[in-house]
Amino acid sequence: ERAIGAGLGLITHIYCAQSCFHRRNGPEKHFGVAEIGLLRDELAVELIPDGKHLTSVMVRLILKCKPLEKIVITTDATAAGLAPGVHKFQGRDMFVDEWVAYRPDRQLYAGSILTMIRAVQFMVEQVGVSLQDAIGMATAVPSQLIGVGHRKGMIESGYDADLVAFDETFRVHLTMCRGKVAYRA
Repeated sequence: ERAIGAGLGLITHIYCAQSCFHRRNGPEKHFGVAEIGLLRDELAVELIPDGKHLTSVMVRLILKCKPLEKIVITTDATAAGLAPGVHKFQGRDMFVDEWVAYRPDRQLYAGSILTMIRAVQFMVEQVGVSLQDAIGMATAVPSQLIGVGHRKGMIESGYDADLVAFDETFRVHLTMCRGKVAYRA
């Protein structure tokens, strides 16, 4: 309650290394951060939809609890682009496989290799949300939450023209940043 009163508005990476429903000091049960994020209407939640950090069923639960305008798709792509194997990250070893990065003992995740296009694809193909809704959770919702929704997150006159062109297989063909081509396949 104090954190919300002090301005907390977003639960980062819901269900990732957070407290959740548990018992503390005896038989009484307590909500954790994740459940508070789902319960409180004023809070938005970030999710990493890669099938590992959150399964499709977990994402469907979140969608039942939160309106779309309070759900942000994120990647936590600390290991994006790295080949499978052991890598150094911030002075620590991490093991990367084809889906996520792990701590050396492979008991905890150390990040993701998820790209945003794969996150959108997972939401559409595995979770069953519409392409329009998935794109909104990846663009308009985070833009509004960080206060740049007046110039980012929409395709409209006066906006920054940050665009990604992709096909029905989710293969990216073009990326534009502020109207300039940044990537072309």
